[in-house]
Amino acid sequence: MRGGRGRGGDPSGAAVATLGQVAAVVLGTDTLIMPASARFADPMSGALAAAGALPPLVAMLGDGTAEERAAAAEALGKLARNEANRAAIAAAGAIEPLVVLVRGGDAQGKANAALALASLAAGDAAIGAAITAAGAIEPLVVLVRDGDAQGKANAAAALGNLAAGDAAIVAAIVAAGAIEPLVALVRDGDARGKANAAAALASLAVGNDAIEAAILAAGAIEPLVALLFHGDARGKAYAAGALRNLAAGGASFKAAIVAAGGGGLVFGLGAPAMPAAAPTLNHDAPTFPFGFGGFAFAAPAVHRWHFIR
Repeated sequence: MRGGRGRGGDPSGAAVATLGQVAAVVLGTDTLIMPASARFADPMSGALAAAGALPPLVAMLGDGTAEERAAAAEALGKLARNEANRAAIAAAGAIEPLVVLVRGGDAQGKANAALALASLAAGDAAIGAAITAAGAIEPLVVLVRDGDAQGKANAAAALGNLAAGDAAIVAAIVAAGAIEPLVALVRDGDARGKANAAAALASLAVGNDAIEAAILAAGAIEPLVALLFHGDARGKAYAAGALRNLAAGGASFKAAIVAAGGGGLVFGLGAPAMPAAAPTLNHDAPTFPFGFGGFAFAAPAVHRWHFIR
């Protein structure tokens, strides 16, 4: 921090945090990543927010060094994994400095801020709208295109979570040019980048013929089919969702899947919908009801996922 002052030069120290204090929050919340069944009911993460951790973390986003800003974004992102904290983090004024950090931070700051925005946007339409209003979409698209591997993956997660519940936000993401860099990330990213980009495409490809056609025209089918066959469990799951959503667009999409070598998939795309509880994709890939190529697979029904991670 600069000169031991808080946000806005407040000499009271009420909003002051040291890097060591932020690190303690980061390390503390890192031990609080719960199994899927308990992750959003974690009492300790909520206690950290209630105990006043948020104002100094938000202040550090604006006033800290590059290292401190990245650490504060990481801590806020981990706190935001607890659903009960998200409104408090937004109310504390975290969204705008997180967007600023995505736009102008160093590589680690951009990556951490994008992941914090992804966590905040998970399943909360009001926060997603606030993130969009703060101008997050354009820098997130730029980060998917130009960031390092971690930044690309985290930005794809944020875009996918923002797209999960709002057609206007989907349109804004597409208008910002997200489709081509997301397709490129499915093709060329690391395992997490591929999975998150596929999930984002799945959320974009829901019930909009023009967007589905744009995803097809961008060459998404071939890398999605490749991810379905060769990705890790999360990559396969999200690729399945994207292909399922695209196939709902009609015969031309199914023909493209066949042409890309996914012919055996076409019949699976007509499988019954997965149970509603199955696609709770925090860190856990869903399971699928029948065998396909040695992998227990069937594409889920048309679905937008919350909390791509």
